[in-house]
Amino acid sequence: ADDTKLKHLVESMNDCENLQSDLHTIYEWGETNNMRFNHLKFQSVKYGNNPNVSQYAYQTPTGEPIPIDDHVKDLGVIM
Repeated sequence: ADDTKLKHLVESMNDCENLQSDLHTIYEWGETNNMRFNHLKFQSVKYGNNPNVSQYAYQTPTGEPIPIDDHVKDLGVIM
């Protein structure tokens, strides 16, 4: 599966932890199904301006932080 995406409404630190848990579930699914994710292409983007949520450092399967970008390009569309 190319271009796997995950989205989650984040309004609190608990939501951040839930999203990281979802990421771990996907990483485990990938291992179980012999699918490797290219963590060098991982991107995190934040929409909105909620001062109650800090820039949580989501992690790749190897434990490295996923870089935060101000925009992403998907199928030629910049978001």
